[in-house]
Amino acid sequence: MRSDPTGSGTMTSPELPDSAIQEIRAVMRRNGAPDEVRHLIRVLCEAARSQQMSPEQLLVLFKTELARIPEVQGASDAAMTKFVAGIVTICIAEYYETRT
Repeated sequence: MRSDPTGSGTMTSPELPDSAIQEIRAVMRRNGAPDEVRHLIRVLCEAARSQQMSPEQLLVLFKTELARIPEVQGASDAAMTKFVAGIVTICIAEYYETRT
């Protein structure tokens, strides 16, 4: 959570765009290409940076959303660990990627 920029003292929770989460789900259902997944993660990272979300906050939110995807829930522990590790690696790289 982060404080309200108005200084009112209220806390707001950063959120990931639901549309991007839905697109990631669709890509996973059809076993999309890694470049498709990377593009969608890039969108999430841009949204996170615009909300001044820390990389740690982004990863916590992202992993929470991943755990809600039925295709991820049904995966074996080993497959899930490998998948999440790959996604987290992409997420970190995209968060810190500078674009001009």
